[in-house]
Amino acid sequence: MKKVNKVSLFCIALIGIVVSLFSFTATQSASPFNVIFLPLTQYQYIGEYVTYFVFWASILLFVYFIVLLLISLFAKKKEKEFLLKNSEGQLVIQAAAIRSLVRQQAEELHFLQNPQVNVKLSNKRQKISCKISGSAYSMSDLPGKSERLSDKVEHLLENMLGVHSENVDLNVLVKAKPKAKKEATKKQGTRVV
Repeated sequence: MKKVNKVSLFCIALIGIVVSLFSFTATQSASPFNVIFLPLTQYQYIGEYVTYFVFWASILLFVYFIVLLLISLFAKKKEKEFLLKNSEGQLVIQAAAIRSLVRQQAEELHFLQNPQVNVKLSNKRQKISCKISGSAYSMSDLPGKSERLSDKVEHLLENMLGVHSENVDLNVLVKAKPKAKKEATKKQGTRVV
């Protein structure tokens, strides 16, 4: 989980706990248990600020849940299949198949170490986008190697689909970064003179 997601979930959980604790103490008389808590407004240092905090926290939670509801209603779903129709029939290709084929081509060229392939499909616009990223084995002729890999993948996808690039929009992006160098640890020894 990303750090931003963890922090936002922590803040929302903390606000939710305080709001629910306030509502619990405010409605404790409805409980069948014989438990009595002081209302949060009667605590010495935080009592006068609790109502303001709960008011603004409940507004923030309300807005957050409205945004979450809108995102869940209108979020674009990720397509897992590419459908190609013509007069002879239709062809359905899984995104995982395209991903593994592109990864295999990237590994065969010995250009990228551990290539990561991200495939986005759009049946509505008849578009396939591939993003290939990884650490380059060698930094020499990096633009040329990237272009060769991009052209090879586009040609391979055109052959696999049996179409030309005017029928289906193919986008291949290659992002290569330098290979991370491991720092050699030097042994510190005593020097005898």
